[in-house]
Amino acid sequence: MFELTGEVDYIPPFMIAILVAKWVADALSAEGVYDLAQTVLGHPFLDAEHALNLVRDIGSLVEDLIPPAQTMREITVDMGPDHEVSKELLATKLSQLKDRGLMDAGLVLVNEKHLLQGYLAEGELDFAINEDGVLKDNEPVDLLHGPLAAFIDRTPLTISAKAPMEYAVEMFGKLGLRYLVVVEDGSSKVVGVIIKKRLVLYLEKLQN
Repeated sequence: MFELTGEVDYIPPFMIAILVAKWVADALSAEGVYDLAQTVLGHPFLDAEHALNLVRDIGSLVEDLIPPAQTMREITVDMGPDHEVSKELLATKLSQLKDRGLMDAGLVLVNEKHLLQGYLAEGELDFAINEDGVLKDNEPVDLLHGPLAAFIDRTPLTISAKAPMEYAVEMFGKLGLRYLVVVEDGSSKVVGVIIKKRLVLYLEKLQN
């Protein structure tokens, strides 16, 4: 407004209006409007520094965030020796992901030894299933060399189930991760997946 009009007389009333708005907002809530909007919309905002203090006090391990066995069966895809699955299976897995209502979720790809082969995010899977011409109904889908290969993260970051929880918090906070695959200590077999929203909900429970 000052640049448009060149009127310095507007400065005092603007300063007064901003100060009054600040005082009223602080009186209503300690959180800012953007923090409240993130809470209402369910956005997984992670305050890494505050979260580290929480998990250090309780000494929890990453294994505390491993999803239930039923959930892991739904989000895991066993590719087998030929790396091929049916489009029908992928569509079923996608439907299960959507039913959970977690937009940052995805599928963990494992081989016959249950070792990690890749990660396929829900958004990319949804596009591949519903976009005409990407996948054919009557042909098996080669996950590593077929049309889905470009959508698959072949090197997702992993963490040991026995690692301190603060390691996971630091990885999410400093690397900006959306998900982190949990592997068994010693064998490196996939035992779980942590998405950012699940971690944030866990930290909120600790705080309350």
